[in-house]
Amino acid sequence: MMIRRLGSQILRVAIRRAGPELRGWGKAMLNEMDAIENDWAALRWAIGGAASLFRGFELPISDVAEVPERFERIQNTVRRAHVVGYLACFLVMAGFSHYFVIFPNLGERVGCVLTILGAGLLAVQLYSNHVRRRRAASHGDCSTAMDRYRVLLEHMRDFHRGTWFWSRMIAILPGPLLFAYAFHRTHPEPLASFLVGIIAFLVFGILAIPLNLNRSRKFQRELDRLDDLRKRL
Repeated sequence: MMIRRLGSQILRVAIRRAGPELRGWGKAMLNEMDAIENDWAALRWAIGGAASLFRGFELPISDVAEVPERFERIQNTVRRAHVVGYLACFLVMAGFSHYFVIFPNLGERVGCVLTILGAGLLAVQLYSNHVRRRRAASHGDCSTAMDRYRVLLEHMRDFHRGTWFWSRMIAILPGPLLFAYAFHRTHPEPLASFLVGIIAFLVFGILAIPLNLNRSRKFQRELDRLDDLRKRL
């Protein structure tokens, strides 16, 4: 029973945070939990419903009136993500600039430079994407809302795939690996600790690939739904 209440609470929180047009769907999901006999199955149902609510822009668009609200929601989400990205880039660049000064080894310094350049490329991409989004939002009335939304979705789709994505992966990964290797050579430490750090970094890099490509596919699905809505008008 405790497990079912936990699932119910998770779904209720998601409903409260969801947009007005999604709350009815969320309440229907909550009501359907009563028909699920197994508590663990009910918890999985609630988690799935909550995840759908949190990524609510993926739900099919049924009316053109929903477009401005969805546009604004994605704008706000992306804006917050970019702020976090800028902060991360600044911290990485500041940290490795400090390491460049205090570590005299050539390998360590080259690793620092590559890491700084990788973080700089990410910052440039974030800024460029911000400029593109501002241009997408530069039009006003409701008759152009679908076009503005489409441009925003296209920009975000391309940010997470193709040249944008692979160029920053290629730029970001080598620097920290070279720095870690050079640091280990000049400051011997247990091999196990070194390997754990390298493996953790590589796992993070590998996971970034499906996560970004999956996000790109989500934006593409929303584009397809937007095109279907345009055809019905």
